[in-house]
Amino acid sequence: MIERITLDLVDHSAQRYNSVGDWYFDEHDSTHLIIKGTRLPNPALTFAQWAVGIHELVEALAALAAGVTAAEVDAFDQQFELDHAHDDLEPGDDPRCPVFQQHQLALAVERMFIKALGVDWEQYEAEMDKPWLKRRRAEARHNARQSAK
Repeated sequence: MIERITLDLVDHSAQRYNSVGDWYFDEHDSTHLIIKGTRLPNPALTFAQWAVGIHELVEALAALAAGVTAAEVDAFDQQFELDHAHDDLEPGDDPRCPVFQQHQLALAVERMFIKALGVDWEQYEAEMDKPWLKRRRAEARHNARQSAK
């Protein structure tokens, strides 16, 4: 049972893996759902940056209601990231994802929120992709150096 939900904006480097949004349970309190969205530096998106957190909240609650665990989602997402290290595909858009339907619902809510704020979706998405792409490139450089050793 969820008794507490925390939704925070964090620097992208503080995400558990290369994702602009994440949800999981506190390792010391299984009733505390933690949601993290990536903070955006663009002041024009002060409110819009919360849209990822709202997406993660909707996805998490819908997933948990459907009986999907955070561990199942984490396992899929992390394997997906390994399998798709050279593309920009989203794990939740893969029909094999355990939260495919819940992700699509959350994406619809996120889009409605962005529209209600009067923010252009493409601008928002481009801003959200910046930290993700930066980390993806850094990981690729790191992996190339490791392979060369």
